[in-house]
Amino acid sequence: MKVDMRARSAGVLSAVGIAACSQAADVFIENFGFETDVLANGAYIIGAPTGWTSDGGIAGWFNPEVTQFAFEAPEGQNTAFSNGGTLSQVLDVVLTANTSYTLRIDVGNRFDLSFAPYTVQLWAGGILLAEEFSLIPGFGLFETSVVTYDALPGDLKLGLSLEIRFGSESPQVNFDNVQLSTTFIPGPASLAIFALAAVGVRRRRYRGPGRLHAR
Repeated sequence: MKVDMRARSAGVLSAVGIAACSQAADVFIENFGFETDVLANGAYIIGAPTGWTSDGGIAGWFNPEVTQFAFEAPEGQNTAFSNGGTLSQVLDVVLTANTSYTLRIDVGNRFDLSFAPYTVQLWAGGILLAEEFSLIPGFGLFETSVVTYDALPGDLKLGLSLEIRFGSESPQVNFDNVQLSTTFIPGPASLAIFALAAVGVRRRRYRGPGRLHAR
């Protein structure tokens, strides 16, 4: 039985590629959409939503109506809000080498209130890793804040528990749909294997000058 070397080489290359660049995985965040505690339309509660900690200032969760946001909440019914307070959650995962972290939080600008300066942050063991604070969503709309951090070998914060924090300086900013994903960053060994596989494929494809056959 003849073996198609091109198909075999492509399979080897594909397998190495998958090992070197795995797909993103989601990190568990308790009450990521602030839906655990049910509220009536237009109602709000000052304090810490289930799974979260309120660290000074005024913050809580809120069930907005179309008078505040054109499409109400991006995820479910409720959003978190900050009137100068901070909400945080320490996660059950630690900072791991060769891992890229991407934190996404929807940030909202109410129709009926001024939009305040805010921060969305990723921490490890009480040390700030990265933050975002530059969005200005349209009135009555949400926009997604994205924070990224690449943990490489030798990072002094490896092994420390990850933490999410967000809040505003004054009334009011709303937050929803908190997501944290991880992606494997291939180290030198994985990249070397990938390079060798690619070289092998090129050598198989090049066979040199062909021979002339008499008919």
